[in-house]
Amino acid sequence: MFPLAEGEKITVVLPVRAFDGEHFVFMATANGTVKKTPLPEFANPRKAGLIAVDLDPGDFLIGAAITDGRHDVMLFRTRASCPVRRERRAADGPPGAGVRACSWTAGSP
Repeated sequence: MFPLAEGEKITVVLPVRAFDGEHFVFMATANGTVKKTPLPEFANPRKAGLIAVDLDPGDFLIGAAITDGRHDVMLFRTRASCPVRRERRAADGPPGAGVRACSWTAGSP
């Protein structure tokens, strides 16, 4: 159904009623990167798909949500957390790697 390259997997599927300009897809990775992309950027996917966020080696998407872009966001790990981040400051639009919201120490759970 979806043309996935070897090693690729679908992490999140979001229901969308309309690709309006007032909503965003907010994404977070395991290494603490966040990215906010306007919802209309996903309205016309190519046959081969599109890259929503560039990932560093070893990093992976842990979640995504549709939002209005006006929320505060916190990321947590077992024994660590990040300061509250204003969602409106996250990087917009593909292609791009997003911005570092947290820096976890190597090996932190």
